[in-house]
Amino acid sequence: MRKNIKEGKLFKIVNGYYSDNPKEDEIEIICKRYPSAVFTMESAFYIMGLTKTKPNKYYLATKREATRIKDKNIKQYLIKDDIFDKGITTINYKGTDIKIYDKERLLIELIRNRFMFSFDYYKEIIRNYRKIINKMDGYKLVEYLSHFKNGKAIYEKIMYEVY
Repeated sequence: MRKNIKEGKLFKIVNGYYSDNPKEDEIEIICKRYPSAVFTMESAFYIMGLTKTKPNKYYLATKREATRIKDKNIKQYLIKDDIFDKGITTINYKGTDIKIYDKERLLIELIRNRFMFSFDYYKEIIRNYRKIINKMDGYKLVEYLSHFKNGKAIYEKIMYEVY
């Protein structure tokens, strides 16, 4: 391996990860390093086209007992096991298959965490949800909400803000 690195045939990307391409895509690296993590919050809003604001970090959800991610470019959210799997989907983003929460789950996360965001950022995402609300699965949204302890309050806020 060292010979290949010296000869320029192999490049060290991060500890334990090497590639024949010196400019590996960051998202692809994250997916390989943290295969059980799910893109969420600001990263997911951006990837799903709900905001034009590119986040300055990658936001990943993991189960509570998962190993802590020690990377300054990643914000980790530790999620309870009973709600972690709700809404996970896989999409192809710029040639890489990534695990990400679907738009229904992201809407719940947006409402649950609305006080974490600036007013303008929050309103931009809400406006974009209003544009796609007819394409969303209301039954799936209600099913997800049944697993959250304050699901009824979240549902009422969604009805007020989006529908």
